[in-house]
Amino acid sequence: MNAVKKTYISIVVFSVISLLLIALVVYPLLGGIKENSTQLLEAKNKLLSSAVEEDLYLEAQELYKKRLPDLERMTQVFIDPDVPLELINFLEREATTSAVQIEITSIAKKADKKDLWPSLLVQISAQGPFPNFLRFLERLENGTYLIEVSDITVRKLADGPGTKVVVSIKVYTR
Repeated sequence: MNAVKKTYISIVVFSVISLLLIALVVYPLLGGIKENSTQLLEAKNKLLSSAVEEDLYLEAQELYKKRLPDLERMTQVFIDPDVPLELINFLEREATTSAVQIEITSIAKKADKKDLWPSLLVQISAQGPFPNFLRFLERLENGTYLIEVSDITVRKLADGPGTKVVVSIKVYTR
């Protein structure tokens, strides 16, 4: 065999060995590296997502703590519909402060589907000077409870100065 044939045979054998080495060793290693890098990216994204969620949770928790007094005050705006004693005391106190005599004639639960919140419908009969009654209404609207004036009927008293007023108010409940 001459040197040229030996060189060709050596090149062919080296090429076959190189191809086998690439096919059996390098290609599976590259596939494993690709799979591992994909898993690594997924784990990194999951870790970043967890960190963002933790930051959002901590931020929400801090905001909740900061707003807790406001939330507690908001719950006090609505009365207990089963025991409206707080409301009755409030109405009597405001009437006394405004120098108006009141009589609560009815308290009824109002179940209207177009209202966002449940409410009580309270009908009040009041007597006294009209400016005092206006002060009473203003104190009700600016008071601690969420109240909406629904209907007002005003009549002048026949037997003396002053007016008789019948007012319906809607008081929102829990």
